[in-house]
Formats: sequence, C-alpha cells, structure tokens
Amino acid sequence: MIVVELLFALMPLACWLALARTPVVGTLVGLLLTGCAVLVTGVHEDWFTTRAKAEVYVGLAPAALLLIAAGALAERGLRGPRAKRVYSGRSGGAWVALVAYLVFFGLLGTPVYLMFTHDSFVPSTDEVLPLPSGLTLLSKDDNGVCGSGTCSSGVEVGSPSGLSGDEIAGRLRTTLTNDRGWHLDRDNSGCRPNGWLLDRRRLCLSLTVHDRSVDVLLAGADTYHG
Repeated sequence: MIVVELLFALMPLACWLALARTPVVGTLVGLLLTGCAVLVTGVHEDWFTTRAKAEVYVGLAPAALLLIAAGALAERGLRGPRAKRVYSGRSGGAWVALVAYLVFFGLLGTPVYLMFTHDSFVPSTDEVLPLPSGLTLLSKDDNGVCGSGTCSSGVEVGSPSGLSGDEIAGRLRTTLTNDRGWHLDRDNSGCRPNGWLLDRRRLCLSLTVHDRSVDVLLAGADTYHG
C-alpha cells in the first residue's frame, strides 16, 4: 500500500520531469504538481483536516492530467512539436507511464467513491477540538465504537473555573455554530453531510449536559438524508 500511495502522489510529477522541455514552464508546472502531491499527502496523513477529502483523492488524477496537458501545450508553442518518435526514449516512457497511471487510478476511483458514500466511519474529534477559551478537555475517545451502520467518537468537556454544564454547553454551541459551521437545534444536536459534493455520508453531533461537564457525541453514518 505504501508503494501505491507513493505512486499516486508522485507519478504525475515524475512523468512531467521527464516531459518538460523549457525551464520556465517546466518549473511552474512542476511546482503546481508538487503542491498537489503535498496536498493529497497531507490529507492522507491527517496533517490537516478538510471536508473536501474525497474531492482531493478523486480529483488528483484529472487535475494532474490538466496541468501536464497545459504545460505540454505551452511548451509546444515555445519549442514546436515533439519529434515523431513519441513512444521511444524518456518522453515516450513518461507518456506510457502517465496513461497507465490514469487508467489504474481511474478504475480505482470507483471503489474510492463507493467508500466515501456507503461506509460508516469514525468521526474525528477535530470537529470539536480545539476547545474555546475557558474550557478544558476531560477525556477523549478517538477509537470509536461501530454498529448498525454508525460509528461514534466523543469528548467530555469541563471548565477549570467551575462553569455549570449549561454555561459550558452555551460556549460550545457558540463556537460550533460560528466557527465550525454546525446548525444545532434546541436539543443541542444536528446533522450534516460529512463532505462537500462526493462524501454524502451523515455526520451528527449532540451535546449531553451534566452538572459541571458536557459530553459531545459524534456519530458517522453510511448515508445522508436531508
């Protein structure tokens, strides 16, 4: 799997390095492809979180193809057409490798799409963390429990200054609504799609208020309705 992941992230850049013919266009497209590789690697390794995770995975191959095609057309205008022996030498091998990359990961895109639309998942506690000022994390469950098409995780939140459970819930609700994009009902619960366009699984959040603490439950289900 590590080899597949490296090929997925770095193959377009390697192919372009073999195809580039001009310093300016070659460097510009190379930097853009490097940015794409860093982006997909960062999402995969959880260096940062984004609701567009599915779009990053599925969009890398077509985005890389468009960048390489644009670079090839720009260099054609600067240097003229390539030699007729397209399938010989370094550039020929790069084109063959690029086509194989697009075919392989294009076919792989179908199961990836299904994974992002039909499988339950353990929600990240990053939906809640970091906490607003004045609140403290009492406990955290990142491992999750799965069953009946739903997986859950959660955190317990308290206050070192002795705030009541209702006051803690009020601060959490304000942060979740204003900064995290949640729309909670009167019962302090709500659901939304886990991603943007592709990942339509349901992500739900609810607050359970205690005397001096609040439990935040996150649930990831396999489908989204509404």
